[in-house]
Amino acid sequence: MHWYGPLILGWIYGLTRINDTYLYANQTVEQILNNHYKNSDWKVNEEKEYKLYKSLKEEKEKQIFNNPAKVRNDEQPDGNVTPTIEEIKLISFEGGTETILKIFNALCGFFPEREAELRNVLGGKHLNEPLLFQGKCNQFVEVFRRLKYNHLIVSNYREIRDWICLNFAFKGIHNIEDFKKSTVYDILKGKFGTEPTKKQRILQDLDWLPYICSEKLAARNNMENIGKTIPPKYPKSI
Repeated sequence: MHWYGPLILGWIYGLTRINDTYLYANQTVEQILNNHYKNSDWKVNEEKEYKLYKSLKEEKEKQIFNNPAKVRNDEQPDGNVTPTIEEIKLISFEGGTETILKIFNALCGFFPEREAELRNVLGGKHLNEPLLFQGKCNQFVEVFRRLKYNHLIVSNYREIRDWICLNFAFKGIHNIEDFKKSTVYDILKGKFGTEPTKKQRILQDLDWLPYICSEKLAARNNMENIGKTIPPKYPKSI
């Protein structure tokens, strides 16, 4: 072999690795593992399987951390862009009519003389004008944060936010105010300092809608995430 043979081989190998890196960056961990097992003709034991899964997962998390733009769209606020009524998805509740009736009975006292419209909007109808909540902004939104973390709302945070901003208003210090998208989103996500105090919190006596403090909620979410990170069982190649 000529003296430049190794250089050419090294150059080709380098291009191959760059291409592999690009492919890995644009695949989920599950896709990478599926391709791995599909293309391999050798067996690996469970210990190696778990190490491979863990290393690929850590690499994927680094890529997401270094590229915030790749974070799921439904977890990102989108500034002051106002979607049309047709673009706003109707809010969806776990348990359907039974859950809607519970929420209606709990909230109807805050909407005097507009109870029928409240029932309609909870049931998925759009209103000609917003319903006025007789209370503070964070008091109302915190109820829907509670509904979300108690798994009674199926819709994601953006859908809940847009639905609230379209259909409701609240009493400000001096006049009636619209819900601001950025403020509603921060309250729904539990941003520090946005929730009402215990004294100001409404609907505290509902056993089906318990309040969970941020520390306990974070611990619960961590436990749920740990359960989700258990590596899936992939069939080994024969």
